[in-house]
Amino acid sequence: MDGFSLGDGFEATGINKGHLRYNIRSGITYQYIGGPGVISSWRVVFGNEAYGQFVNVSTLIPVDTNPLLTTFQIEEIRGITLVENSDMTIQERGIYSIVSGGQCDKTGGAGGAHFVDMWIRKNGVDIPNTGVRNTVIQLAETKVLILNWVGELLIGDVIQNYVAVNNAGVGLGLRTLTNTVGAVVPAIIFTIMKVQ
Repeated sequence: MDGFSLGDGFEATGINKGHLRYNIRSGITYQYIGGPGVISSWRVVFGNEAYGQFVNVSTLIPVDTNPLLTTFQIEEIRGITLVENSDMTIQERGIYSIVSGGQCDKTGGAGGAHFVDMWIRKNGVDIPNTGVRNTVIQLAETKVLILNWVGELLIGDVIQNYVAVNNAGVGLGLRTLTNTVGAVVPAIIFTIMKVQ
């Protein structure tokens, strides 16, 4: 670990105040908590704290078959910024876990097999193997799209969520459900968390 000092704006607490070290790769600050003769007694005091939870509680119905950029409202956020309601910009380098879940249905085209795709992009490029698809046949059914991804993100990286449909004339897409017994079912829930 590389040396780290209180002069950089961090406050140490507990035993051996001021004895902090910062790992440049992980972005984690450690504090020494051991006494004499104790080897490698460190605890995490700062780091791994970037996260965001975003939802859309309206509808995301593409008007054509081109990819539609998903927009969100913020529920929880730290260490990430949401730009233009769609671009999640990373502020802390690390390994991140992403889970995105959409609720899809249609309002027309009964009996026809119509599908919705969903995937994520990093810095404007599709992230390989993140795509998911579900098919809606009947009007009374709803389907769930779930994708997950784990990988390294750097400061300034931008994550976006996209959806697309194979038929834009049947009201096909992601839709919020409000007539439920329990909580509202958002059109999409997107969670991103730094895990290392």
